[in-house]
Amino acid sequence: QGSPLRLDRAALELLPQVEVRQRDAKSGAHVYTGPTVRSLLTRLGIPEGEPLRGNNLKIAVLAEGRDGYKVVFAVAELDPSFSKRVTIVAPRGDGKPMDVIQGPLRMAVEGELRPARWVRQVARLRIVMVD
Repeated sequence: QGSPLRLDRAALELLPQVEVRQRDAKSGAHVYTGPTVRSLLTRLGIPEGEPLRGNNLKIAVLAEGRDGYKVVFAVAELDPSFSKRVTIVAPRGDGKPMDVIQGPLRMAVEGELRPARWVRQVARLRIVMVD
């Protein structure tokens, strides 16, 4: 097990940014901006592309909110060789830093029909091996 990769809002904003759009019946359209989770996994040396097979397909990302909310993403669903869906850790929403209700960081998943995995107030992303 390696050392954790610690990134604050400022560090995340220095990484290449991607936009994810969401329309919600209550508050209309929103645009979230941040680096892809895949780009963070790459920085940690998590396999991607062709090496992502066999036992490497048992790797998952556990996203944890400050309120204790937890969501799991299979590493394959975060990899562009498996899926066109983009998942980001967003320090910005609608062009502004994320507010205290949503942030300082929020998961945003392009193309999901329900935002149930859009973890608010992301406290940590943990890499786990499912056995």
